Amino acid sequence: METNSISKYVKKVVNEAKRVRIDGKRLLFNRFKIKESNILLKTDEKAFYSAVEAAVKHRADLDGYIKKRPEILWALEPIDCGDDPPPIIERMCMAAKKAEVGPMAAVAGALADLIAEAALKNGASGVLVEDGGELFADGEYSFTVSIGAGYSPISQQIGFKLTPDLYPVGIATSSATVGHALSFGIADAVTVISRNAALADALATAICNATRGSSPTEAVEEGIRAARKYEEVKGVLIVVRDKVGLLGEVPELIKIQKD
Repeated sequence: METNSISKYVKKVVNEAKRVRIDGKRLLFNRFKIKESNILLKTDEKAFYSAVEAAVKHRADLDGYIKKRPEILWALEPIDCGDDPPPIIERMCMAAKKAEVGPMAAVAGALADLIAEAALKNGASGVLVEDGGELFADGEYSFTVSIGAGYSPISQQIGFKLTPDLYPVGIATSSATVGHALSFGIADAVTVISRNAALADALATAICNATRGSSPTEAVEEGIRAARKYEEVKGVLIVVRDKVGLLGEVPELIKIQKD
């Protein structure tokens, strides 16, 4: 986008934002799209503009890098991202190296991290950013998030209660049965909790690839076994049909109440 177009778009997203009270404080929230990125932002009003502006900037950096190095799009393992890459690419490559997957496995999480960091840098007391199901939360506020698990009967029926004692926290879900992402496993959902969303995103992909077996129970066991390899995994929840596996420190599970 040109500078004037960026400014108009950011103002539009801000002007269309709704207000919500969380923990007694008034926050703004909106869901907006930048090409394939589908972003939900909840944060203090004074930081909202800067966070949306950061979303546009980092998404533009990603697109510019892909034009120069399109091979990043189909890499299935870590690659050399070059000297002095833009921040979003650097985050993607670092997370990919830890999880032994391609950098695009961390793209949504890396963008969520950078948007949240912009909000906090510009005075937010708390923030939640979700991009395509991968999220980062930090600060003083509590949030509730649901877990999508493809065709499993528990999909959107359970979720996590996120509280400040868990922060900063990144949460990401990878699925072999829903969505366009390539997966070599059979999990309806592999949800990973880590210290940031880029790491959680990449690790969820790696563990989902390993969640395989001749039965849902066997697949869950294989996924848990794979998750144990990564010290960056704080916790993991694996869903294959009606079977669920848990490992490590998982936020409080709650039943999602539908309006």
